Amino acid sequence: MTTPALEPGILHFPHDELSERYIVGAAILFGHMQSGITSNHFYDARARLVWSACFQLHQHNELTDCPQENIGRVYRFLRNQNELINAGGSAYLNGLMAALTRIDFVDYHSGILNEMKIRRDLIKQAEDLIRSASDLSSDVNALIDQNRGIA
Repeated sequence: MTTPALEPGILHFPHDELSERYIVGAAILFGHMQSGITSNHFYDARARLVWSACFQLHQHNELTDCPQENIGRVYRFLRNQNELINAGGSAYLNGLMAALTRIDFVDYHSGILNEMKIRRDLIKQAEDLIRSASDLSSDVNALIDQNRGIA
C-alpha cells in the first residue's frame, strides 16, 4: 500500500503582514532595531530584505532617529546590493513609513512575529516528520526517538 503524497501548497504559513510592516517601519522611522528579531522572523521576502538592510546599517551606526535620512540610507543600501526591486522598491519603502507614526506597540508586534516564526518552524518540522514517516525503509522506532520533543 502506498501513502498518498501531500498536495503542495495546502498549508498556509502563518504570518502577520501588519506586524512585519510595523517592525520594519520602526527600524526605518526611528532607527529602532527590536532585540531578538532576525530576518528569519519575516515571512514577506520584501520585509526580510529591508530588515536585513536596516540591521546591517544599524551595525555600522548608520541608522538615526531621522526618518528621511534612514529611508535614503536603506534605499541606497538596497540599490547597491541590487536588491531594491526585490525589496519592493521605493513604493514599498514609502508605504512602510506611511503605515507607522508611533513606536508604542513595537513589543506587541515583535511578540506576534515571534509567535508566527515558531508556528512556521513547527510546520516545517512536521513536514520533515511526514516525509520521514512516509519512507517505509526508515526505522519507525528511530523516528519516534528522533521526534519525541518536537514541540
